[in-house]
Amino acid sequence: LPGMLNFPLYGSIGDVFARGRPTAELGYRISSMMKLHRRPHLMATFVDNHDVNRFLADGGQAGLKQSLLMMLTLPGIPVIYYGTEQAFTEQRAAMFKSGYKSGGSDHFNTTAPLYLFIQQATALRKNNRVFSRGAPTILQNNAATPGALAYKMKYEHDTAFVVFNSADSETVLDKMATGLATGTVLSGVFAIDAVPQDIVVGASGLVSLKLPARCGFVWKIASNSHRENASKTPPVAEFEPSIMLNTLPNTKVQGDFLLTGSTNNVANFKLVVDGDLSNAPNIIPDAQGRWHATVDTSKMMDENISHQLVAWSDLKQQSTSATPIVSATARFNVSRQWTVLADVADPVGDDVGPTGKTVYPTDPGWRNYRQADIHHVRASGVGGGLKLDLTMGSITTLWNPQNGFDHVAFTVFFEIPGKEGGTTIMPMQNASLPKGMKWHYRIRAHGWSNALFSSLGASATNEGTSTAPAADIRVDKANRTISFILPGASLGQLKSLSGVKIYVATWDWGDTGYRAFLPAAGAHAFGGAVDDSEKNPLIMDDTAVITLP
Repeated sequence: LPGMLNFPLYGSIGDVFARGRPTAELGYRISSMMKLHRRPHLMATFVDNHDVNRFLADGGQAGLKQSLLMMLTLPGIPVIYYGTEQAFTEQRAAMFKSGYKSGGSDHFNTTAPLYLFIQQATALRKNNRVFSRGAPTILQNNAATPGALAYKMKYEHDTAFVVFNSADSETVLDKMATGLATGTVLSGVFAIDAVPQDIVVGASGLVSLKLPARCGFVWKIASNSHRENASKTPPVAEFEPSIMLNTLPNTKVQGDFLLTGSTNNVANFKLVVDGDLSNAPNIIPDAQGRWHATVDTSKMMDENISHQLVAWSDLKQQSTSATPIVSATARFNVSRQWTVLADVADPVGDDVGPTGKTVYPTDPGWRNYRQADIHHVRASGVGGGLKLDLTMGSITTLWNPQNGFDHVAFTVFFEIPGKEGGTTIMPMQNASLPKGMKWHYRIRAHGWSNALFSSLGASATNEGTSTAPAADIRVDKANRTISFILPGASLGQLKSLSGVKIYVATWDWGDTGYRAFLPAAGAHAFGGAVDDSEKNPLIMDDTAVITLP
C-alpha cells in the first residue's frame, strides 16, 4: 500500500497533549516522519481509534482540541473516530441507544462543543491547501517541559504558521524565526477558543509572544502584508530598552546557580526558564541597572536535556511594535548526583501470578522471554525527583514499540506520606494493593503508552484522574533495565522522597485494556484463571512494598 496508519505520530500527540511530555518529542516526530516516509501525505493520521484508548480516557478536552488542530494542519489523511466529536471516553461505545455501552441514549448532537470545533477546524484545512499539500518546518519547541511548539507550513507560494502551548499555564514563544521581513503582517485565521488576532513580525524576522495556557493559533501572511511605512527604517530610541545576561561560567551545573546581568531602561522583568512564564520570578535591577538571581533547578532531572533561559519584559520596544523585550538565550544542563535509596532483589522466575499457576499467552512473542519477570528494583532520588530502575527477565521490541519495550505493561503505585485521600484499589486489575499501602499516584506504561494518574476518582473500573508530567522512560536493552524518571512535580510537588512507598506490578496491555485472563491461555490471553475470571487478579509479577528512607 502507498500509505499506512501513522502510529508514531499518534503516540507522540498523546504523550505531549494528554500526558505532559516536552513538546520537543512532537517536534522530533514531525520532522522524522517527513524524512522516513516517502509519501507522508498518504499516512492516515489519528488521535484515537477502536484499538486504543479514547484521547479523553487519559487527557482533557483542551488537549484534544490541540491534537485535532495539529492533525488538521499537518501532512496526512486525517481520520476522526466517531464519538470524538461527542466527547466519548469509552473506547467502543455506540452512538445510538440500541448499541453497545450506549447507556440507553442517543448521543449524536450537532451542537456539541467538540462537534462545532471539528467543523471549524476541518473547514480550515479544506479551505487552505497549504495544510493538506504543504511540508512542515519546526521553528520552536521545548526540550524540557510542556510549552511552546511552532511550525511553518509551506506549499508553493502559500505559507502558514501554527503555534501551540501545551502547558496548563502561560509560556513564552521566544524569538521565533519566521524568515519574513520586519513589519510583515500575519493574519490570524484560527484560534482555539479565542478570536484570531493579527500579529506583526519584529526586527530580524523574529516574533516573540506570550502564549495563554493550552492555546492553538494559526496565522497566514496577510494579502496586505506590511503596515504603512513598514519598509522604512524604524526609529531607534536614544536609550532603547534592553536586558543583558552575563555569560554562564559553566553550562553544566550541579544544582541551583547564580545568574547576573544588566539592563538599559527596564524597571523590572521576568527571568523565564524553559518558557514557564507563570512561575518566572520578577527581577528588579538596582539603580545602575545591575541585577542577579538564583536559578531554581529542582525540577530538572535529566542531564541530557538542554534547558534555556531568557529575560522577558512585556514593555514593547519602541523600534518594533510587535515584540516584547527579550534577552539573548542562555542554555545549560543540570548534572544530577543521584542517591540510591533502595536496592531490592526480586525472586527470579516468580512471574506466575498470585496463585503460582498463571502462564503467558501462547503466541511466540512471549515464548521463553519472560518479559514480565521483575529481577531487581533500584530507587534513586535527588530532592523530590525519583528514578526507578527495573531489571527484567528480558526486554523485547518485537512489535517496534515507541517506548522501547513490548509484551509487558507496568503499573507503579506511589503512596505519599502525610497526603490525604488515596485508595487501595488497583484499577482494572481485579486486585488491591498489599496490606498497609494505599496509592496517590500511579504510572501505567506499556510499549505505546505512558500515563500518570492521581487517585482522584479511581475505582475498580476507573483509572483515576490523568495528571502530568508523566515519567520519562529510558530503556537499556543490553542490561534488561527499564527506567522511569519523575520530577517532584509529578508526585505533588515533592521536595523529599522520605517515607514514599512504591509498589510495582506487571501484566500486559491489549487493544482495549489489560489482556484477558482465561482458564486456558490463548494466543494473546494469559492462562490459569479460575472459572470466575472477574475476580482473578491481573498480576503476573509484583514487588514487595518498598518504603524509601
